[in-house]
Amino acid sequence: MIKFICHLLCISLLLVINVFAQYGIFCS
Repeated sequence: MIKFICHLLCISLLLVINVFAQYGIFCS
């Protein structure tokens, strides 16, 4: 269960970084 939660957190973190990267590209 703990591994599952950590896995979800890791995926969420990657998605957030990806979104910020896309916004950075669009803004520049």
